[in-house]
Amino acid sequence: MTSPIPKDPLLAAGRAMVLLLQVVLGAIGIGLVIAVPGFLLSSGHVERAMLEGASANLPQVMTAIVALLAIGLTVVVLAFLFFRQLGRIIATVGEGEPFAAANAGRLTEMGWLALAGQAVAILATPLLAYLASSFPPDTIDVDAGLSLNGIVLVIVLFILARVFRKGAEMREDLEGTV
Repeated sequence: MTSPIPKDPLLAAGRAMVLLLQVVLGAIGIGLVIAVPGFLLSSGHVERAMLEGASANLPQVMTAIVALLAIGLTVVVLAFLFFRQLGRIIATVGEGEPFAAANAGRLTEMGWLALAGQAVAILATPLLAYLASSFPPDTIDVDAGLSLNGIVLVIVLFILARVFRKGAEMREDLEGTV
């Protein structure tokens, strides 16, 4: 067992960042849950915006918007879980135990969460395109879909998980020979 890392400013900043992001994501998640019924009750605003030259019908547009809110909530939950695992990894680094088998599992879970986030973003793309065509031009800017950075993140996380798994095995072998 290695000793804890005393007062590392980078670890402290990492812990603070993860905590702040989780609080922000929690607030956004609560906001999205509250937004759905509020949005459904204010369909008149959407209808007025559509009247300026849109050809889609209101029920389809409302359904697409609610679906996008649900997708947004899904992304927020995935991000919250991602940062929770990152916080746990930072804690083990602070304790001096980064090459633990649990961290390999956490990195693998983070990889799956990032991959799920990419899949969800792909699902949002046709809905955003439909909405962009349902409102006057230049009202909605569609910027969604597959992200090369996201795919690279997924690959790096899965590779790091293997590195951590191997590091944990080597550590156990070393402790067994001493």
